[in-house]
Amino acid sequence: MERPLDGSLLLVGEGDFSLSVALVCHLTENDQSLNIPVIASSIESEETILKHKNAQENIAWLQEKGVIIHLNTDATVLHQNALLKDVRFRRIVFNFPHAGGKSNHKKNRKLLNDFFSSASKVLDKEGQIMVTLCKGQGGTPADKPMRKWHDSWQVVSMAANAGLKLTEVLNFDAHKFLQYKSTGFRSQDKGFHTEGAITHVFEKSTVVSVPCINTFSNQDEYIPGEKNLLKDPCSPVYVVNQMLCDSLSKAYDIPTGQESADDAVPPSYTVCRSLSDQTIGKCEVESKMLMLSEDVQRILQWMCNGEQPIIESFQCTQGYAIQPNLLPLCHLLICSLPIQHSLGGTVEVGKYKEALKNVLEACVTDDTVIFTKFEKWNNQKSRDNCAMREISIGQCEGIYIESNNNIRVGEIFTYSKDDSHHVHIAVILDLDHIPCVKLGIPDARLLWSKEVEVLNQFITLQKKYVPVSLYPILFTHDMSFWENDATPFDECIFFNIIRDVGGDSVSHVTLIDRYYSSDIDRTSRCYRLMFQSFDQVLSYNTSWKLQSVIRLLTAETMKVTLR
Repeated sequence: MERPLDGSLLLVGEGDFSLSVALVCHLTENDQSLNIPVIASSIESEETILKHKNAQENIAWLQEKGVIIHLNTDATVLHQNALLKDVRFRRIVFNFPHAGGKSNHKKNRKLLNDFFSSASKVLDKEGQIMVTLCKGQGGTPADKPMRKWHDSWQVVSMAANAGLKLTEVLNFDAHKFLQYKSTGFRSQDKGFHTEGAITHVFEKSTVVSVPCINTFSNQDEYIPGEKNLLKDPCSPVYVVNQMLCDSLSKAYDIPTGQESADDAVPPSYTVCRSLSDQTIGKCEVESKMLMLSEDVQRILQWMCNGEQPIIESFQCTQGYAIQPNLLPLCHLLICSLPIQHSLGGTVEVGKYKEALKNVLEACVTDDTVIFTKFEKWNNQKSRDNCAMREISIGQCEGIYIESNNNIRVGEIFTYSKDDSHHVHIAVILDLDHIPCVKLGIPDARLLWSKEVEVLNQFITLQKKYVPVSLYPILFTHDMSFWENDATPFDECIFFNIIRDVGGDSVSHVTLIDRYYSSDIDRTSRCYRLMFQSFDQVLSYNTSWKLQSVIRLLTAETMKVTLR
């Protein structure tokens, strides 16, 4: 809060005005004159301010420096104050707000909520609001230790109600402000502990909107409206794609296929799902590691800063054995697939299989991998002869980059035509997940962001991503309904509704219960919807409104009965 400032400064909730003195001393450290407008305010009156023994002295000093002093100023109605409502402040500071009396989380949350709501109305569009809270009060991971959500003031949530996002957290060091003295403990002229206090910096941002829609579009209509990251030169996905193609073409003789569609797969459809119900035969071959080519592994490792080696996690107990001397050429095909996701619906697996089959067939040449099928290990001699040359394959879990969360960057699939002697392997890489690892992007949905402050960070792959919104809150809502007896429940339509209403603010949808009542001969479903935004402001109220619209539109469109 002592940083240089270009614009007006407003301090609210002052006690003895010692913080104002300390900040003015910092601002005039190199220049004896105060070059910016500063207003220091307090809710106290001329009579009650006298309970702070140093208040009069500090006020007099501030006025000599040109600071404007406002008493009887309620921080929760700044926008109604005749002296402040027409000013737009570049920085507003509220140090250790408290509703008064003994600790009461509900009252203090309301204080924060009302303050943010009012302060945002007198804040410059490029301005900042700085709120310092005692250790643990904020309820964010910045607090050490972090309190449980219900035992905090929920500062991020209260600010979100006013369209503000948390952009920075700073340790409050009272020793930097020599003139500052904490006061106001239980509304008295007593100090309190400031060790471990955190200054939270908030800024205005785009707010997640609640659409008013009466119809919904299917996936094919939705996708073309999204950005095509494979064709956007400023997209990290485009850069990764180019780097992979260039590197692989140097390592192999690779025919490169053309993109199969002009659309882009939006972030809600970029996570692969294992096709666990697809089988290609069984054998009792020992499970072994199916390794990527060292060249591909090296390329991916380099792209992810070399810090996280590629690991393949396979649990294969079925499959065939490869004869290594008959490996084919490597084909590279860049295309868009209807990738499975929690918003894609389980009924989409068939379409995904068909799309994957088309991709694999497009890569097939006459130089096909030939596999030897082992029905049974008859004797030890067979095992000895083949063990060093065979690699067990089957339904593999995926390709991961080793990190704190072992981020998945792709999967390995097998495909067999009617002729069981010909099996093809496809290594499918999620191009959106690779830059997420390299740049430290917390969520792939950010790659589709329309926020300028996000897009400006994607110009190069050389700098780590700096979050534009810290600690975005995950809101959870459950919705239950009875299925329509006359029509089989179509989960795809349900997910289309969710996507059209919530967009990318819906991070996960999970079916948590399906119940059949023999008494009324009806089936009930219960889904859990999770809302979270990493680039826009999402409040609890907005998430609640979104799920309410989803409920009503689902009932109207699918003729289900809400519970």
